[in-house]
Amino acid sequence: MFEVAIDADSAGNTATSLGELNTCRSLTVNETFTVDVVVPNLVEPGLGGFGANVVYDPTVLRVLAYNKDMMVAANPSYVPWSSIDPMPDVDGNFRFDFADISGLTGEQGEGILIRITFEALGEGVTILDLTDTTASGQVLLVAPTGAEYPLSYIRDAEIVVGGSCPGLLSDSDQDSFKDAREDYVGTDPADRCADDTILNNERGPAFAEPLSPWPPDFDDNRSTNIIDVILLGPAFNTSPPNPAYNARFDLDAGNNVNIIDVIAMGPFFNRVCTP
Repeated sequence: MFEVAIDADSAGNTATSLGELNTCRSLTVNETFTVDVVVPNLVEPGLGGFGANVVYDPTVLRVLAYNKDMMVAANPSYVPWSSIDPMPDVDGNFRFDFADISGLTGEQGEGILIRITFEALGEGVTILDLTDTTASGQVLLVAPTGAEYPLSYIRDAEIVVGGSCPGLLSDSDQDSFKDAREDYVGTDPADRCADDTILNNERGPAFAEPLSPWPPDFDDNRSTNIIDVILLGPAFNTSPPNPAYNARFDLDAGNNVNIIDVIAMGPFFNRVCTP
């Protein structure tokens, strides 16, 4: 499984080498800056193409320029193809698809998939959300053969204009749930897995027990399965002040428990965690 990420500060990165990964950056109004979409561990046969959206707040930022000829262009036989939104991009949704259609082995290891230049338009906080808003709904990292690399983790970035980084994107226990979201749900952002497989013994201070560690594991037995889906059932389609609402099941921190929360369990369904 592979990871892609947005590095909020491109300093220290080259097309085929990466410096420190920055998940947050503070700026002033009218400042221009570059971020990199990066991959740290691509194996043979290497990079053939990439397709995704970066979603952002258009009242805070706009896209001025991009450079896709980074890691993919390291292949000496590089034959470029691309379909990318025109510049400037001002609608809050920047789409890019590009490929090396030479059909040869691509660049392996670490590097920059695409470098994006933004301008800070107004004060505020925005997430740079690396996602896919097309019908496929899937960020595509593709080999020269056309095979997809399976993505295990997609790291977003945060831009703060006119303020300091609040760290909303921190994921201290690396369980794919941000600390701020775990604070809302009521789980422990510093603990990625239950201490043992005993049911319901990490329910929090109200029960004189430790905080539940892994958000989708509602019964705290180190596994997420159909039992956890059933446990969510009584809170389904509720929101405050309905007494059936329980933030413990509100995995997207949306102030309601609905199908989005069930979908959020999908990547973890029938999986186990390890402390």
